[in-house]
Amino acid sequence: MSAEVLRPGVDAAAPQGGAGRSAPGGGAGPMPAPACPVSTTRLGLRRFTAADHADVMTLHRDPRVRTLLVDDHALDQPALAQRFLQGLQAVYHRHPGLGIWRAERRRPADAAELAAAEAEVVAGELAPEALDWLRRGEAVFAGWFSLMPMSAQPGRVEIGCRLLPAAWGTGLVLDGGTALIEHAFGALALPGLWAACHPAHRPVQAVLRTLGFEPVGHAPYEGHAEAAHFHLAAPRWRQLQAEPLRQRQRAAVRALAGRHSWPGADPQLPVAGLAGELAGDVEHLRPHRRAPAAQPQRPRHAP
Repeated sequence: MSAEVLRPGVDAAAPQGGAGRSAPGGGAGPMPAPACPVSTTRLGLRRFTAADHADVMTLHRDPRVRTLLVDDHALDQPALAQRFLQGLQAVYHRHPGLGIWRAERRRPADAAELAAAEAEVVAGELAPEALDWLRRGEAVFAGWFSLMPMSAQPGRVEIGCRLLPAAWGTGLVLDGGTALIEHAFGALALPGLWAACHPAHRPVQAVLRTLGFEPVGHAPYEGHAEAAHFHLAAPRWRQLQAEPLRQRQRAAVRALAGRHSWPGADPQLPVAGLAGELAGDVEHLRPHRRAPAAQPQRPRHAP
């Protein structure tokens, strides 16, 4: 996934499907694809910039993040992190609507600070807009989410996620995964999505199955490490919207426990603990609402 970004001048084939939805009223061409998926009330997504250099290195300095990656690169090194961010700008330009996006976890606002701000609004010392801004809470770097063209499989698009351990079990992975899938099948009108993960990475496989991805077997990833591969077709995603999330979670756990047959399944894989690993993500999944594009300063009324 990140290898393509690190190879300047190498362009993956355009993904299958449209570049966006048709213009209203049968216009002359498709509507431009949004730059990135819609942010949610708990998750902010935006394009990476050169200013994110330190955060990219921090993400890859944690051995827990890199242990089971199938496309690990030394992005904890300053030169490679800089090259990665430069390559991403070309990806954004060549593939509208695709890319790797910075993920920010929105923490709840401090209760005491909110109470003080509410009192200031009542007293006429603080503008109501500033109180709304405070209620959105603090945004903290959490990692990234991605929809990237697959260099080894021209025309296909791959979904990906890489989060700091502090964000594991908070619900962000399902929150972000759902936002990316809706972006892919809605704004981009793609026919399907692909995913790959380490064969031993149970939580990732559980999340993919909960989102509706189906296993298609094991094969080398980009010609290197062995990976478990998954696929999700757009019609299947639409059908799954009527199925309760808890039901999909239970089905994912049973499949990984070997109760259902699928290519590469390990019948001895223990189910104990897997439901707990995924429970936090399922519990926090909520319908998505578009977040405000900008955060205003806290204006105060003149004395």
